[in-house]
Amino acid sequence: PTIHIKAVGTRLENSVHIHWSDFRKQTKTEEKMSDNQLARELKIKTAAVKRLTAEVGSYIKEAEMNKIQIDKLKADSDANAGKLKQWEAVYAETQSMIPNSRDRLRVATEDLSRFLNSPAVQQQLATGEPDTQQLWAEANAMLQNAIMQI
Repeated sequence: PTIHIKAVGTRLENSVHIHWSDFRKQTKTEEKMSDNQLARELKIKTAAVKRLTAEVGSYIKEAEMNKIQIDKLKADSDANAGKLKQWEAVYAETQSMIPNSRDRLRVATEDLSRFLNSPAVQQQLATGEPDTQQLWAEANAMLQNAIMQI
């Protein structure tokens, strides 16, 4: 069967056709997942949060190092004005990357949190294998670490 959805109140005037199989793909976590599927999804989502947490931390550390370099150049009376300007540009660019990275981390964190707290996953964890439960515990710890970076 095909589900017909008509967009109301938007510029879209044609109906959008969504095949039942597409709808089922979108609600995969609502279905009972096998332990392997659950473990795979947990690993993917946890790895994304871990990578983005490291990225945010890296940008923050780089910005701090750039600021130290700028302060050193400002303190040095013999410093080249062009070099100082270059470091200030690098610092500004690094600073501009932090909010973007934090936003992506926030989205990945929300996705992982939704996944971990979905009823289907909770039910599966209650009856699942110890390895899956260990992955869930690690994902939860990574989630708490990521929240501190946001």
